[in-house]
Amino acid sequence: MDTVHATPPPLRVAHQPAPANKAGYSVVAFAKAIDLSRECIYALWARSPDMAPRFVRLGRRRIITEHPTDYLRRVEAAQRVNGRSA
Repeated sequence: MDTVHATPPPLRVAHQPAPANKAGYSVVAFAKAIDLSRECIYALWARSPDMAPRFVRLGRRRIITEHPTDYLRRVEAAQRVNGRSA
């Protein structure tokens, strides 16, 4: 008797690195890339815009124009300048 084995589903990686050539990120995609909640991103814009991700508005949407890695480096550098540990 021949049995047909279905191919297993592809493995899902919890956090895949953001593509380097991507021009913009939705708030949800950006938040997922740096392991924060969507609400945390909006709170950063409300409380400390200088430490929040850079964005442009397209209609009602905010498109984050900063790569997640570049954003984290900028925040880390600002914390070093202000004397806070990362």
